[in-house]
Amino acid sequence: MGYRIDVDYRRAAEEKDAFFRDLFEDLERRRRRCCICCGGALDLFIGVFTGATVCTLLWDEFENPQGRYHESFLRFYRRLDEIIGEILATVADELD
Repeated sequence: MGYRIDVDYRRAAEEKDAFFRDLFEDLERRRRRCCICCGGALDLFIGVFTGATVCTLLWDEFENPQGRYHESFLRFYRRLDEIIGEILATVADELD
């Protein structure tokens, strides 16, 4: 499934386009793993989306609505929110 611990945050400052591509690819890999694991017969599963720490590295991109990466920043968090919804839908029957 292409597991890796995290994206290469060293690229964030110099190669932001590549960094955001990497960030979104990692987000989708983690989504797939979480949905597979949550759909199984597990008593406990902890999924971690480490990409959310992007806010500490690129906060200036978020604060500047005219910035080149502002929309990428927002798109990342919107997609993360959608993924959390997918995961909750996967385990909804177990929560009742």
